[in-house]
Amino acid sequence: MILATKNSSTWASNNVIWATILSNTAANPSVVTVDDWKNLSDNTGGQTPAASSLYVILPVSMPFKYVGLTDSVAAISGTETGTAPGGNELTANGLGRTVATTLTHAAGAANGTIGITFTYTGGTSQTIGRSFIANSPIPSASLNRGNSLYFVDQLNGTVGYQVGTSGDSIQITYTITFTAVP
Repeated sequence: MILATKNSSTWASNNVIWATILSNTAANPSVVTVDDWKNLSDNTGGQTPAASSLYVILPVSMPFKYVGLTDSVAAISGTETGTAPGGNELTANGLGRTVATTLTHAAGAANGTIGITFTYTGGTSQTIGRSFIANSPIPSASLNRGNSLYFVDQLNGTVGYQVGTSGDSIQITYTITFTAVP
């Protein structure tokens, strides 16, 4: 479920913020816990709304547009999840799960792309074994509601990809082909 609200007196798209609902209470009034607020217009960090803000709860899942990396070079088993994509999820030095910077799909087109370039900021060698797309920016297993895995791919077989010095980068691009054109 997604909670949408606004930070002004209008519902113009540049004023709408949204978040994924992680939990809620049955108390009156209900208390809703969300992952983090994002601006609808560009998906950047949104300002926390006032408690008195109007809101709407939408019965949909978060979009699958967060790309992450892990250190695992093991074969993909099929049991991976958004909170456990295999191995240790990389969360620091510029390699943490983040929203894709390339999201393309033209109306009527049979395919689209999701991609991002990660730039390493660490000082020691790091193996990147897998990339994945999930629908949550939060890798924590304690917040797994709505944290689903869409794609997981092994990079360079059982070798992985090495970043060795600050400034090294890796570009991840998924091309998705639709069987029914959305």
